[in-house]
Parts: sequence; C-alpha cells; structure tokens
Amino acid sequence: MKRLWFVLLIILIVSGICVLEVITTNKFVSSIQGEIDKAIEFVNKDDIEQAKKYSNYSLDKWNEYKNAAAIFMVHNKIEEIGSTLTLANRNILEEKKEEFLVEADKVLLQLDYIKSSEIPYWENIL
Repeated sequence: MKRLWFVLLIILIVSGICVLEVITTNKFVSSIQGEIDKAIEFVNKDDIEQAKKYSNYSLDKWNEYKNAAAIFMVHNKIEEIGSTLTLANRNILEEKKEEFLVEADKVLLQLDYIKSSEIPYWENIL
C-alpha cells in the first residue's frame, strides 16, 4: 500500500510541474505578444521611439524567459523565435518600418505556435 501512495505522490508532483509549465509559458508568451502588439501599434502611428521602447521590452523579456523555456521546449523553436525577434528589433532600431512589421508578424506566429504546442491536447500528447 505504501508503494501505491508513493506512486500517486509522484504522479501528483509531475502533474503539478506540467501545469505550472503551461501556466508560465502562457503568461510569458502573452506578455511578449502584448509588447510586440504595442510596438506594431506605435509603428502604425509613426511613433518610432515608442515602438523601439516596446520592441526592446519584448526582446528583454524573451531573453529572460528563453533559458527557462529551454527546459521544456524544443530548442530549435526557441532559437528561431530569438533570431526573428532580434531581427525585428534591429529593423525598428534602423527605422525600417516595413521590415519590422514583417518580422514582428513572424514572431507573433511563432509565439502562437509555442502557446498551442504547450497546451496538452491529445494531438500533442500522442
């Protein structure tokens, strides 16, 4: 009987870690998406200085989060997002608005993929 309780305890711990990972991923991804959306909004309003600020915020947040994300996620996707986000940031710093908008849209799509791949649907589990 003690073994059964031990197994149940391990299952609860592992399940808790998985739930925490999903919640954390969704929180960080939503936060980064919000910063990118604000940057896009300011680019569309021709307020490049504010767009630069929010683009830098999103890159800083990603750099904070990527090491934790590497524990749970595929490294290639993390590197792709980092590269695309860095390129978008460089484009806005150089005031290349159209290139920034293209790269920002790519980042948003990549972040949506991360969000959807981390939620445990049957397709993701099997």
